[in-house]
Amino acid sequence: MFGNRGHPPCLVYSGSAEGEDTNHYMEKLISLCSILSERYVPPAVWGKSGHIQTAIYSIKQSRPGLDLGEQKRVRKYVTLEDGSRVSYDLFPPASVSHSASDDITLVVCPGLANSSENLYIKAFAFQATSLGYRVAVLNLLGVLDQPLTTPRIFNLGSTEEYSAMVRSVTQKHPNSKLIAVGFSLGANIVCKYFGENPSNQRDFICAVSLCQGYDFNRMREKMKTWSKLRKFYAMQLSKKVKSVILSNWDYIKTALIVSDGQITAPSQDDLHEKVKNSNLMPVVDELVTIKLTGHESVDEYYRWASSKHYLGNMELPTLFVNALDDPLFCRELYKHPINKAKSHRQSLTVLTKHGGHLGFFTKTGNSFVDSSTWIERMVLQYVAAMAQIHKHITSIPATVSVIESDFNSYTKTHNGRERPAEYPVIQRYTGRPLQTDV
Repeated sequence: MFGNRGHPPCLVYSGSAEGEDTNHYMEKLISLCSILSERYVPPAVWGKSGHIQTAIYSIKQSRPGLDLGEQKRVRKYVTLEDGSRVSYDLFPPASVSHSASDDITLVVCPGLANSSENLYIKAFAFQATSLGYRVAVLNLLGVLDQPLTTPRIFNLGSTEEYSAMVRSVTQKHPNSKLIAVGFSLGANIVCKYFGENPSNQRDFICAVSLCQGYDFNRMREKMKTWSKLRKFYAMQLSKKVKSVILSNWDYIKTALIVSDGQITAPSQDDLHEKVKNSNLMPVVDELVTIKLTGHESVDEYYRWASSKHYLGNMELPTLFVNALDDPLFCRELYKHPINKAKSHRQSLTVLTKHGGHLGFFTKTGNSFVDSSTWIERMVLQYVAAMAQIHKHITSIPATVSVIESDFNSYTKTHNGRERPAEYPVIQRYTGRPLQTDV
């Protein structure tokens, strides 16, 4: 059905019921983001594979046309109450060309075991600063090659480091309006930050959640069934976390002794080997993480960390983006942003057929991929639209609606196969409230 022309994203949002005026807040937003009405065309051949998109995102170290080595930035440090020293990088705006012309800072939280040094973060910051935005990027604690001051490292649900960065940015730039942007795990942390304490939303225009999984316990259950390539993904996720733990082992083992009280030198060595040889992140969390966070079990830790429990408290306008071929997540998880978009008049969920995990590459010239990805261009359009709306437009109450798209094919099949029962049904807009099986 889609051929080589790509497809438009499916948009789920709170809109007008049948017979009501449809000229409301969300449709104004969509009208300002032309990319949401256009087809996302992935590169021919490999671009329609979520696995390949994800692999290229993971291993590619450069982008054509982007001189990322010359980016201006300043590393800032903030000390938490427990003595932990958090760092973030501040990228100054290169111009003042964005449409709202206000001072706007994008406050970014990166993905698992990532920092401002990752290519996708540097590429996003490069494009955002060229449009006149300031960008602050949290370096997840323990990731950079800098000594820890306490045994604390990042985890799936800690929001204190992000909160410290936000406070520092607002102190240094009190007149700047803030927009939160989270990538993968960072999106989970951002949503939890807003949901666990609604007062955190006060200084923000909106939030952007990109390619998160929403529910760690459900992800863990699905991970048990993974085989072949997906099992490789599980091992890579574990490898990332292990790398941070083992590189900071001298600090971390001190905290483990305090939490357990019975870890002798030989058992420390044994634990070190168990962590080193573990291939699944839940095993690493069982061995180390829950001892650092104080949770009784991995189940309790994952429940505490999962953003799905906090979405209901988010009143900020929020953009949720996921690809249906993201190999890290089952589509069952997307019921959480879908339900949020259905119930909150200023939230928008964008689902694409292709894109993988943070891939969303395009190819329009002779280079292997374009200098910017579809998701980067889409987010920056959304940011510009929200800045304009924040400045000029008041919100209008609405109910549930879906923009018409070619995703009606997903009501029956996926890539020619019967649609699994846990997959959400994405319907075409009929003027009636959205109905799904999630």
